[in-house]
Amino acid sequence: MLSANRYDRHDDGNGTHCEHASSVLQYSPQTMCDTVLVRAPFTLVKEMGWGMIPIVTVVAFTLMGIEGIADEIEMPFGIDKSDLPLDRYCADLKEEIEYIVERLPEGGEGMYGIDDGEGDD
Repeated sequence: MLSANRYDRHDDGNGTHCEHASSVLQYSPQTMCDTVLVRAPFTLVKEMGWGMIPIVTVVAFTLMGIEGIADEIEMPFGIDKSDLPLDRYCADLKEEIEYIVERLPEGGEGMYGIDDGEGDD
């Protein structure tokens, strides 16, 4: 998001001065994309004539496609159809950890000396 911030100073009532940013302009990528797509035909019509229509159409599909992909991958965690299956990932990870823990050696001579199985090494 593009923004222009202005810093305001004010007295908070007890003799101290506070600075805070107040947002003046805010443009989202979607707004910028829409602005480009609306203005492009008018800026290209003199140079390209009717050839401007297919070019602006291809540019529009490209930019809107990128915007659609960005919307899908922006929040990958949730319950939508296209979201990552975190419950399955967690269950698989739990199963793998249990498998590893079951096969840990119980004490004895190890790489770093004698292990008594207490977990305090």
